[in-house]
Order: sequence, then structure tokens, then C-alpha cells
Amino acid sequence: MKPSSPSMGARSPGLAAIVAVVASLAASMVSLSPAASQGRQPLDTAVAGDFGVVLPDLVAQIEAVLASRSAAVMAGDADAHLATIAPSAPEGFVTIDGRAVDASATLGFASYTEQLATAVGVASPRSESTGVINLAPANSANTLVLEVVREFEIAGIDQWPAASTLYLSFIDTDDGWKVAGDDALASIGLASERALWELADVDVARTPRTVVYGTAGMARLKEVAALTEAAIDRFEANWNEPWQGAVAVAVPTNLAEVEALLRPTSDASRFVAFTTLRVNRSNGWDVVSPRIVSQESNFSRRSIERQTEIMVHELVHVASVRASGPATPLWLHEGLAEWVTNGRQATPDGTVSYPDLFLFRTGSAAQIAQIYDQAEQTLAQIAGQFGDDAPWQLFVDVGATHGLPGTSDYLVTQALQAIGQAQQAIGSGDQ
Repeated sequence: MKPSSPSMGARSPGLAAIVAVVASLAASMVSLSPAASQGRQPLDTAVAGDFGVVLPDLVAQIEAVLASRSAAVMAGDADAHLATIAPSAPEGFVTIDGRAVDASATLGFASYTEQLATAVGVASPRSESTGVINLAPANSANTLVLEVVREFEIAGIDQWPAASTLYLSFIDTDDGWKVAGDDALASIGLASERALWELADVDVARTPRTVVYGTAGMARLKEVAALTEAAIDRFEANWNEPWQGAVAVAVPTNLAEVEALLRPTSDASRFVAFTTLRVNRSNGWDVVSPRIVSQESNFSRRSIERQTEIMVHELVHVASVRASGPATPLWLHEGLAEWVTNGRQATPDGTVSYPDLFLFRTGSAAQIAQIYDQAEQTLAQIAGQFGDDAPWQLFVDVGATHGLPGTSDYLVTQALQAIGQAQQAIGSGDQ
């Protein structure tokens, strides 16, 4: 992700500056949002609490509905997809849900699947007086609210799936189980994750290594696609590791669309771009295919040269996100992106110190820009003391520390010490 600083121009903090955060400060950020619950529970056991049991034959019926939906999306069959939706479903839901079929053609899905993750609960119909969903025993309700993991790949872009979570309501009708909505649990913080191409009608622009989609108009999408191509060339000149070689960029028109898409926990107006970092927890820690998201009210105001530089920063997030882990601190994400973007500088002297992580979330635009600089300087110090390959090795080693005790800074320190010890051992062997 990249922050937007009045004095320094646009940077991008990360779902863009740090592996997926929102960017409007001149830096980019990264947003962590689980794409599936941790650990799949057998769906023939109890549904949340004492709400009854989901029987195997019922699971099979629900899975058949999801299979029909997935097949309809891949085939571009709007009628077959609509047949899986209950007649009583709200019009807004029908519109949003149906746009997946359109995206199959316009974006070009190489794959698309919807699968049950874990049962969330059994809900009775919405109360007319309070608008609240009342949980009830299974035998007194005809609606199931279930967590559905959706995975899809854009052809020519994704080397592994993107993923999101939907909390779908299934209603038992005379014509079998149908999908009746996706917002029954939003009031308790379980909101379905929808892509920009579902929240609004989008245009799509393509180049050999990008697909750019959004609501900002075709002229702007083509401009973003062209500058992204230029950014890829610049990025590859400084990036020494393999990467997926192509990227998808979402271009919402305004801040409201950015917030509806990313639901950021920090002020998105302070950033210019974001790279998404979403994790599918059904298999532990599985980072899904990232997306770059522009914050147009800031991003489009910069010069083309500055926009290209910001996009280089975001591409570092795209290329590195797969190697990150739950212990990877935000400053390491952002420091790596700034360090690569600005030419992989090395500072041989000076004590390595870590930036104040809380300022990434709570600081002013100017403070966040300063922290980005400090994060880059930390990586430059590491490169100067341990070699040009050390910053990336540190990123990889910290990302691999799944389940180890200690704070992120403690684990960074341990990994850095191990790098130093390994270099000393090599040096001793050469003597």
C-alpha cells in the first residue's frame, strides 16, 4: 500500500501497500482478510451452537446448488445461474450475484468454484419489526446461513486462485434449496466479500501482462494499463526473484467504491493505492492471488511518472505476498517495497532499528510517509551489513515462521541473527 503525503507526493501503503492494504498516503498498504475460516468442520456435525444438525443428504443438496452456480458462471449461462436464486431474494442481491456470470466473459475466468467451508448457523426469517436475524432450532426454520469459499482465476493473469468468502442464505423452497441472499450475518461482522466487478458494472482493458477493470471509464483504464506495463519493466529491472509475471488492477471511481470493496480498518483517504493480502485459512496459511487497487481521488492526481513509481511499489507487494506469513510486520512489507522501488540501496554503517509499527495505522499522512522512509532505511542497513540478498532472505525467513512464539519484531531479530551467523560460518570456511 502507498500513503499520500502532501510533501512527498503519492506513496502506496498496502489489500496494497503492505501486501494488501489501502494506499492514499504516498505509500501502499496491505489488508489481511481471511478468505475462509480456519479448519474445515465436517458439515454432517452440529451447525453453530445447538441449532441442530446438517444431515449428509442436506449437505449434498447444498453442494449441488453450489456446483450448479459454479458451472453456470463458467458457461456464462445467466438463466442457469438465476435458477439457483430464490424468487424472494432481494433485487439488489440478484443483480450483484448475477454479475459473476458477466465477469466470466469480460475478465475471462480460467476457473471458478463455490464450495462449502463450514456451517455458520440456522436462521429464521428476518424480523419485520427489528430487521434482526433470529437464530432458531433447525426444525423451526427453513433458512441455512452457510460459509462459502469462492475461488477463481483470471486466465493469463493468475498462477494460483484468488479467493473470497460469501455468507450465503439458503432457503428450502418447493423447487429445492435456493440462495436467498448474502447479508444475513453482516450485522455481526460476517459480511460477504464481493469483487469490484460484482459491486458495479465495469469496463476491462488488457495488455500483454495486465488486466485492468473498473468503473473509472475506458480511457482511464487504458491509461492505467499502459503505466502498469511501464512499471512492470522498471520493477523487473530491480527484482531478482521469480514472480507471476502478470497482474490484475482494480480501478474504482471514488473513495466510496474503494471502501465498499476493501472495507479498510484505516482511513483509505490517506492512501493512493493498495495491494490485497487475503489468506485462505482452510489449509493453514494460504495467500490467495493478489490484486492492486487504485485510490483514484489521490492516485489519478499524480503525474504519470509518479503513478508509475507507485505501481512499481505495489508490484513488489504482488511479487512478495506469497512469501509472507502471519508474523511478517507491516514495516517489512513496506520497507521491502520502498527499497526495491528506489534501487536497492545499501547503508553499511548504522544500527539496524525497526520502525514504530503503530504509526502505520494511526499516524498522519506525513508521519506515515516518514515511517515508510524509515522502513526503507532499515532494509538498506540490512543490505549494507549482510549483503544485497539479505532483505529478501529476511522476508522469506520471517514469512516461514508459522506458529512460533514471540512478537513479529522478535522473530525478525531471530531471523536476522541467523542470516548473520550463516554468513560468518561461510566466511570462516573460506579462510
